[in-house]
Amino acid sequence: INQNEPPPKKEKPLTEDAPPSKVRGKELLAAVTHFDLLFPSFIMFTLICNFTLYQVALPPVAADLFGWSPLEISYLMSIQAIVIFLGMCVSMYASIRGISDFTMIASGNCAFVFGGIATVTWWNRESATILQFIVSIIVVSFAYPLMGPANRSKFTRAINSRPELEDSIGLLQSLFNQALSIGGFISPNFVTAYVLRDTAGISSSDGDELTPWAWYVSVSALVVIGGLLYEEFILGKNELGLMKSELAEESQEGETVAKETTRLLEGKRTRGRRRSTIVQINRTFNRKYEVDRRHSLEAAGIPNPVDTAYERGLQNQLMQDKQEWEMLLQLDKEIDDTEMRK
Repeated sequence: INQNEPPPKKEKPLTEDAPPSKVRGKELLAAVTHFDLLFPSFIMFTLICNFTLYQVALPPVAADLFGWSPLEISYLMSIQAIVIFLGMCVSMYASIRGISDFTMIASGNCAFVFGGIATVTWWNRESATILQFIVSIIVVSFAYPLMGPANRSKFTRAINSRPELEDSIGLLQSLFNQALSIGGFISPNFVTAYVLRDTAGISSSDGDELTPWAWYVSVSALVVIGGLLYEEFILGKNELGLMKSELAEESQEGETVAKETTRLLEGKRTRGRRRSTIVQINRTFNRKYEVDRRHSLEAAGIPNPVDTAYERGLQNQLMQDKQEWEMLLQLDKEIDDTEMRK
């Protein structure tokens, strides 16, 4: 071990009085309500609520505007599925290119802002055209796969930056999924009861298919964008690298001048990186955790299999640490066997 290297800098725990791997009750509640963990859950809740509007409203509105039969509506829903697939491909390519989670989530919400405004203004019995109707649906459908993987990556990054939560990774992932489930449970009833108009309501509103409650799509997306900006610039997350990074300054200050005693090779392990604990590895390489993780990106029965670059890197890191732990445990066992034979 190089004695000249400073110890890795640990992030301040969310609950200072809670020991690592023992976060329970009040401490866990304090952790969950922290902005880093709560905000991704809110994003997921708004995502499923916004996406559900177009799943629920599409058939009755298309039938009323253009007199489409179920067969013609199914054609449009097939186009929607193709757009979602293309969005997944774009999301995968963006992840490979290293596009930040901030950019992906912000882009998706900008699409929701535009799609929500277009929906409220274009879905009118008197003036709507087929092109306007299809464009508003395609824009929103393309936004979903852009946001889902990036938001899950954001949540995973927040958990793994908090060592005191390593024993609750699976529980926190389940709570994250609850945002998706609650949104999927509430939004269809909300859209049916408060957003869609009946025939009499459409006639009395100059042909508008939706009530003013439909503005919730654009408003919630703007709230998410505001939260991203708050986290980026007020809390100083600096994911875009637009602000001067204190970490970069520390890294530059910590650089040493080469001497005769300077090691030529630093070794395979990244300088300053903390090896993942056995608890974290066991919690992550767990079937239930993986099922919950995959389920967290399912919307209206459509799964999103994309993993971001951070998630793939984390999996590789954990696998590397798992192999190192296994090697150390095996070495320890061999030493014990040797001592016993003596």
